Amino acid sequence: MDFERFDAPQATDDQWREVHAHEVQSMEYDWPELASPTLDAMVNRLRESTTTDCTNTLWLAREHGKIVASASYTVHHDDADHTVRIAFITVHVHPERRRLGIGTAFLRLLLAEARRHGKDRISVSGVRRGTSAEAWTVRLGFEPSSRTLLQRLVMADADLALWDLPTPAGYRVVSWGVAVPEEFLSRYCRYLATCWGSPHDWFAPQAVREREAQGLAEGCDRLVVAVVHEADGEIVATKAAEIKHGADIVARPGPTSLVLGHRDQGLERMLEAEVLRRLAAERPDVAEVVEKDQAFYLPEELAAYRCMTQVIADLGYRTEEYLRVEAGVEQLSTALGSSRPD
Repeated sequence: MDFERFDAPQATDDQWREVHAHEVQSMEYDWPELASPTLDAMVNRLRESTTTDCTNTLWLAREHGKIVASASYTVHHDDADHTVRIAFITVHVHPERRRLGIGTAFLRLLLAEARRHGKDRISVSGVRRGTSAEAWTVRLGFEPSSRTLLQRLVMADADLALWDLPTPAGYRVVSWGVAVPEEFLSRYCRYLATCWGSPHDWFAPQAVREREAQGLAEGCDRLVVAVVHEADGEIVATKAAEIKHGADIVARPGPTSLVLGHRDQGLERMLEAEVLRRLAAERPDVAEVVEKDQAFYLPEELAAYRCMTQVIADLGYRTEEYLRVEAGVEQLSTALGSSRPD
């Protein structure tokens, strides 16, 4: 097996297509829930990833001239930054060439590159909890530095009865797409100013309309669900879901924003369910809903968030946990002497 550094600035169209085909094949096998990058997106990512602050390098592994694996890593040029970073989602090994030592060989290469750049730590992100990848990092002595929770819901498999939650008395629900209906515009602007704590030109009707126009011009797709307080007609809570178009259409709900005086009314859980109900009814093209990922650096932070995780899980979401792990270069060099092939 031969390793080579991919020369993005000098690569031919055929070389780009070869790397892209390999990446798509691995992505479809390992991350079927994610849209594989287009050729143009991959080319732009690799060509623009090197800046004055950092360098991103792609390595290829070949057997008999054919790409069987690839991995990219990032090195920051700041001398105070001692870490080489690699995202697990950028490590692609041909499905038929797994557990043959390619991952271990790539890590040895990475250690040599770390020393060349004067770095003494390796950071690996995107390691899915409970997988063979996590077991491999544990064997080598990597330790978690942060945890990220991701919650997914496949709409075709969903139990719609779980979303049948009543709207609390004294409130009603409305929704819109990218643009706020004119009848709610002034109320929505007041709501934004209240949530942010002060009036500002950013929340003026004209500014809101300008951002909407820009979003529409850029092809944004969105569902916004808002709660109206019937006593005064004011908007007191919202939850927006950005809808991303790829191989599958995926909705990504953001956080729920509540006006302080209307918390503890059951609005947050109801809004989570209402977004799903409206997506199912109004956007049957949406294949999956993915709650925004949350990163935690201390076990105590993760424990405190578990209650919200359970609220979302009760609506049918599946929770996945991803780790960022780190280890010292010298420690890994010692461990690799006795590691099993991966």
